[in-house]
Amino acid sequence: MQLWLSAFMSEYIEKNPYKTINYFKQVTEIDPLSRQNWFWLGDHYNNIENYEDALLSFEQILKLNKQLGPWKNQYFYTSLGSIYEKLEKYNKAQRIYKEGLQLFPEARGIPMRQAVCALLQNDTTSANHYINQFKSAQTKKGIFAEALIIGIEGNIYSYVGQIKKADDLYRLALEMRLNQGPVIDTIWPGNNLFWYYELIGRLLIDNDINIEEGMEYIQKALDLSKEYSYSDHPIMLSSLGWGYYKQGKYKEALQALKQAEERSAMYNHTLHKRIQEVEQQALSNQNQ
Repeated sequence: MQLWLSAFMSEYIEKNPYKTINYFKQVTEIDPLSRQNWFWLGDHYNNIENYEDALLSFEQILKLNKQLGPWKNQYFYTSLGSIYEKLEKYNKAQRIYKEGLQLFPEARGIPMRQAVCALLQNDTTSANHYINQFKSAQTKKGIFAEALIIGIEGNIYSYVGQIKKADDLYRLALEMRLNQGPVIDTIWPGNNLFWYYELIGRLLIDNDINIEEGMEYIQKALDLSKEYSYSDHPIMLSSLGWGYYKQGKYKEALQALKQAEERSAMYNHTLHKRIQEVEQQALSNQNQ
């Protein structure tokens, strides 16, 4: 417990993922049967894009499952499956998703990951089946607003690089959300209007589609979040800073990115790499 406490202090206070990983590794020596610890270790390797070590950690859980029975943690199955995808082990990914669904037949995240995996294999028919399965389940249960379901579908296509499809879905979701009512949704968490502006803005900036338009959407998202008593969200600030960078405004970019880092609850590897890239480019321009 002391090692776990130290691990999470290093994660949330120091924001040092390597120290956090070291603490979890120490726990594996003390308690090699702790599936929770192997999961945390693998998850943190994944966060720093060390997918091989993440896979080794997650596969320790598979070995323990043979001894102890299936581990009833649905996030393990989606996390391991996504690692298999990143390592292009698609058949293994689909097998682990099916295993997860047997334990959690109503899990929302698993059909979404199945759709991603199918699209990565250019299997559009299967992907459409999984997407429709997800959408139908959420509609019947009334868990998500319709606009939110469309936005999540856009995330699936964005993840696999089908940017035009994602853009179309995001814009449709925004139009539907604008017709829904109040900016802040008190019924469906995550369905706040500024989220939809952020989705489009981030897509346009990250994929170099239209930086100026993307910045307008991100600024709109920030303005709406402030208007309704939300602080500047680190994801929006990160997109704002990345947009400034692509516009050649390195000072503004660093300011926004470092604000995003300060406001992030924990270490963000993508954000860390962005700050490094902007700092290096700014220094290079000074030396020219």
